[in-house]
Amino acid sequence: MAYRKPFLMLLVLMTGLCPAGVRAEELGWMLKQNTHNLGPTTTYISSNGIRIVFEANNFSFSCYGPKWDQILYNEKQKLIEKKPFSYWSTRGIKTPLSLNDNSSLRRLPQTRLSDALYAKHPSTVYLITQTDARGNPKYLTNSDFAKYIVSKDIHTHPYVIAFAQAVFDAPRSKNFPLKLSKFCRDNSYGFGMKYNQEKNMINLLTTSKVERIKNPDIKPALPLAKYHDTDQSKIIVNQKKFDEFFRYMYDKDNKREGANRH
Repeated sequence: MAYRKPFLMLLVLMTGLCPAGVRAEELGWMLKQNTHNLGPTTTYISSNGIRIVFEANNFSFSCYGPKWDQILYNEKQKLIEKKPFSYWSTRGIKTPLSLNDNSSLRRLPQTRLSDALYAKHPSTVYLITQTDARGNPKYLTNSDFAKYIVSKDIHTHPYVIAFAQAVFDAPRSKNFPLKLSKFCRDNSYGFGMKYNQEKNMINLLTTSKVERIKNPDIKPALPLAKYHDTDQSKIIVNQKKFDEFFRYMYDKDNKREGANRH
């Protein structure tokens, strides 16, 4: 068995070439997504965590093992709010700007429609709708319904997918959410203003890009102790953008009223 000795020596030498503290390369995912209420996001996914950056308002959500806490933070202001896994996994994630409630969609059946290539990514399309007395789906009637597109290729920890569904207020699925379109009734969305009194499909979540990347960064840039604990409203609500939102909707409503008079 003397031939084993040179092999062991070579293995020791090769091990010594790897610097201490250098992590092994991991392939993850980067997604460019957009939410109806909070604008564009960049989502980073690894096998053990996720980070969702809300670009317009300068805040991010992170969640990673082994604790899987909900971490909401603002890098520039060094503000942070943490909630345990037991909290967000049972109550979901609501913010001061959560204008819609999709909890009803979680109680409705999902009917698989087809496979698709959405954002150049292999996906599956589901229809979520109410059912009649026999349990058959009500297609395109006056009942609430939604179309839900999920990834076929993003394989990660189940808690990563559950966290993304909680942040985006998306229905439950074993697959990562890419698109959610909801049919809204009169006054079923927003603050009940006149601009909401229409029936239409609203894209609550869309995805424009899905890309493989190396070593996705799913944690805050600084150690958690470097951030100041605060309430989520101070992290999320950007007053300037909040005012701009209401000014835009007010102007939009006035234009619609003027058009209706002519």
